[in-house]
Amino acid sequence: MRWLKAEKKIVIKMLNVVITGGCNGLGGAIVDILHRTDVLLTVIGRQSPSNKRANDCFVELDLSEDISGWKYNNFKFVSKVLFISNAGIIDPIGSTSEVLKKDLENNHNVNFYSPFLIASELSKKTKSRNIKLHIANISSGAASRALPKWAAYCSSKAAIKIAYDCLALENDHVTVEHINPGVLNTTMQQKIRNSESGLVPEERIFSNLRTNGGLLEPQVAAQKIIDKLIGP
Repeated sequence: MRWLKAEKKIVIKMLNVVITGGCNGLGGAIVDILHRTDVLLTVIGRQSPSNKRANDCFVELDLSEDISGWKYNNFKFVSKVLFISNAGIIDPIGSTSEVLKKDLENNHNVNFYSPFLIASELSKKTKSRNIKLHIANISSGAASRALPKWAAYCSSKAAIKIAYDCLALENDHVTVEHINPGVLNTTMQQKIRNSESGLVPEERIFSNLRTNGGLLEPQVAAQKIIDKLIGP
């Protein structure tokens, strides 16, 4: 009798990229670029990207809501997890003394509480599976300096930056980097320019950038970010 040796199945472990805010703007451009790679992709948000691949994972989650108790278990064939913390909102823009509690809470839910809870869940799950987690925080200059009428945005971006640093300090398998993509030509930027309408011309910083061609296209910024995180 001739024994046939069974072929050993080769399992290739891959990088799993988890991203918030991947439907438009910078996040949408990042997803477009990742679709040209072989990474496992998970997009978290309120709506699925229109260009979703068959093997992409979409997690429907409204970051403006309380997401306590959310669980993530998509770790099959994963060697490392890269969390791109990209989702963010600028509202409310206005006098600090006039900011409403509900608007402040909404801003901090999207920019701070929800992404931190996602990162915490990923940290726990990757640790139990002996998988490395790298957090790429899409940050802003507003995380390190105060700007008039931007109390909600500045405080939430500063809070998430420090919270991610604390998470990395507490966990040997977690690393974090903060990426400031620059001033981008996005709908958020349009909203910011509209908020400058009451200022004198020399104070309209972002309007002047657009006029002088100083805005960076999301596709250009996205390519630089991906080249930095996973290579060209």
